[in-house]
Amino acid sequence: MPNISVCKISAPVTLATIQSFATLRLRSLQVNPEAFGSNYAREVAFTEEQWRERIEPNSDKATFIATATHMNLPEHSQDVATVTDEEQWIGSVSILGPDYLTKIPFTLPAAFEERDELWYMLVGTWVEPQFRGMGIGKRLMREALQWATGSRGASPPNEVQKKCVLLRVHAQNTAAQMLYRASGFERFEDPEDESAPSDEIWMGYRVQNGDNSSAINDAQE
Repeated sequence: MPNISVCKISAPVTLATIQSFATLRLRSLQVNPEAFGSNYAREVAFTEEQWRERIEPNSDKATFIATATHMNLPEHSQDVATVTDEEQWIGSVSILGPDYLTKIPFTLPAAFEERDELWYMLVGTWVEPQFRGMGIGKRLMREALQWATGSRGASPPNEVQKKCVLLRVHAQNTAAQMLYRASGFERFEDPEDESAPSDEIWMGYRVQNGDNSSAINDAQE
């Protein structure tokens, strides 16, 4: 049984980190292309700098990865000194803060924009198929939500600001919806939003500064 760890990618981002993340991301786009708004053909052409910009952490975005460490003992050897550890990247999730969302193509439904909240976006959630059902997705989500809880965003230092972490998921992706619900997300509806693809739904999770976790209380089913 491998040892599973979850951690945030830290700065400065090394070339090895970029390569490991790119390999994981491109594999996710090949294995589950229906789960993402991007595609393999687009991202396989990314340069090193484009990958670096994607995962370089700052005060308004973060990427968390899950790794599995396997212990390798050469065949017919009982020498502990020959045992080596092999780390495999097996999952990831990124969270984008309110300031970052103003710098990329991102449009909130009108009904959401009217609310006095800081908006965060969860993107790129994926776990290797052979490691699913082990709670790894929940661990990644928990780390991302805790980051949003502690993030100040555009709030003054002493001001408690309402926050909401949003994500979009394909309506037919029931496994992902179950993961998100188990992590405290609930479905958001905006009946007047005609721009949203009919096969996607919004889900959200509300937090406040100082809270460890808080499920949405007024999401509509």
